[in-house]
Amino acid sequence: MRQYRFRGQGIAGEWYHGLLAQSVGFPGQPDEGMYISNSAGLPYAYQVIPETVGQFIGLVDINGTEIYEGDFLKDSDGRILLVEWFECRFCLKALTETNFIRATNIMEWFESDFPNPVVIGNIHDNPELLGVLE
Repeated sequence: MRQYRFRGQGIAGEWYHGLLAQSVGFPGQPDEGMYISNSAGLPYAYQVIPETVGQFIGLVDINGTEIYEGDFLKDSDGRILLVEWFECRFCLKALTETNFIRATNIMEWFESDFPNPVVIGNIHDNPELLGVLE
């Protein structure tokens, strides 16, 4: 079964991992915004910057680090790819090309065609890696 987890950057720059919730700010609720919480829910949630929210893709790198939308990955061949959500699925985008690398079964493709991936950063903490796209 798919595991639903999210990551988001808090207002002070720290990262939170867990469940995603949105508050509209009704009386008795947290201020309007997006929140990442643990299994206890909104009372124990942290407000995050909406643009930084990314979903866990269900895979980990060779070090056991969870891979999220917006992460940069590097494989043993030296390729750097960006994890993106595209046409209702997670895809890898080569930073040296303009085309997406897609797979219908990303798990099998990931294991066979993208050897030994390691998370090397994300688009929010390492925006300089996006310069390769231009």
